[in-house]
Amino acid sequence: MSSYQKKNSALRRKSAPLESYAEWQRGLIREAANILEDDEGQYIVLPSRFDIDEYHMMERFALSVEDEFSSSLLSAIKGKGAFKHFKDSVVRFGIEKKWYKYRDAKFKELAVEWCEANDIEYLDDL
Repeated sequence: MSSYQKKNSALRRKSAPLESYAEWQRGLIREAANILEDDEGQYIVLPSRFDIDEYHMMERFALSVEDEFSSSLLSAIKGKGAFKHFKDSVVRFGIEKKWYKYRDAKFKELAVEWCEANDIEYLDDL
């Protein structure tokens, strides 16, 4: 039993009876339950935010920029509030567009790798 199936099972035990929902909601609830159970392997779990690891992405970006910004960006991602401090630093240094272009390219790489690993066709129009 997958972790999604376990969560679905737990949700069913805590949920109100299906009959307590409006008819239009019942169909959606059944469909969601079928997706979560997925006994036939029709659905593929998307990567989680932990699989994506945006922190590591920020670190690699910091190492890729000019020396004058690199050490400050690396310092910004240490400790509590790393994402906010990093974003504030990127804005302060005027390299926000460069960061978002880098981040978007990395997200695209991850998406392409995931599609290829799962034999899913994709359009490469970005």
